[in-house]
Amino acid sequence: MEPEECRVLIIKGSEEIRMYTKEILEKINFKARNIFMPDNTDKALELIKAGSINLVLSESESGFELLRGLKRTGLRERITFIFYTGGGEAYARKITEKYGADGFIVLPITLDIFSEKITRILKKMQWHI
Repeated sequence: MEPEECRVLIIKGSEEIRMYTKEILEKINFKARNIFMPDNTDKALELIKAGSINLVLSESESGFELLRGLKRTGLRERITFIFYTGGGEAYARKITEKYGADGFIVLPITLDIFSEKITRILKKMQWHI
């Protein structure tokens, strides 16, 4: 899948972090019209159930609940799920493995490192970046 075709959901975290994440995605060729930023996990799950999301970027605490919901409903297989956290790399690695996410990004982060990290994760998931 090409970035311009992807429909991205950025869930939770501060408004500032969500907007920064959106700006970074736009700079690496994701289209703004395909980036959704619901303010709670119920709205996020509705978007996912509607079949309109391919990639989820989630702050860790809200992501646990959302990821469990995706697994229960059988929707997990078609979505790339990436945690972002300020809890450090060891914590990020632990929650990624524990909850079965596809990758993680540790905050704070620069544009170049974010771009490199997300590109690496998406290539691993066989996206065309």
